[in-house]
Amino acid sequence: MAQRSEYATIQKILHWLIAIAVIGMLASGVYMTTIGFDPKLPKATVDLRNQLYTLHKSTGFVVLGLMLLRIALRLLLGAPRLPASVAPPQRFAAGAAQLALYALLIATPIAGWAAVSVGGFMEPVYGLFNMPPLMEKSGKIADYFDIARIHMVLGFAIIAVLGAHIGGAMLHLLILRDGVFKRMWF
Repeated sequence: MAQRSEYATIQKILHWLIAIAVIGMLASGVYMTTIGFDPKLPKATVDLRNQLYTLHKSTGFVVLGLMLLRIALRLLLGAPRLPASVAPPQRFAAGAAQLALYALLIATPIAGWAAVSVGGFMEPVYGLFNMPPLMEKSGKIADYFDIARIHMVLGFAIIAVLGAHIGGAMLHLLILRDGVFKRMWF
């Protein structure tokens, strides 16, 4: 495989599609959980929350599928080398952040899938097709909340790692100007 200075176009497209979806998922996830389940909420607020949950679940399945495709393409196409100017600690940090994001962007949708399976809250993906439950429905709502809590903690971990990833990208783009950002940009 010839060494490239940039990721393949399909890898870039997947990166940015996933990035947009994940940022939307994080924003909607935080917002819909802050709305809560108070029975005194106005109907419009309840309807918005429910629509966000439905969209969040469907998009979670899409993110999971895109991440699996992204990993397959990474194995098939590889990745461009970092410039020689990137110091070893930065190389380590970049690799660790990338590995953490890959793991989190697989584990988080799976935890969400498990939560809605156990809670009996499965819905057709964008109203088009059904995904099978990952686990059997539980008769105890506490089982749902236990898994949903794991999903939420993983979401906050994504926020932390994503913040570091974006910070590193901005460092290379705006301050170091060493071409690292161009590897994933068009």
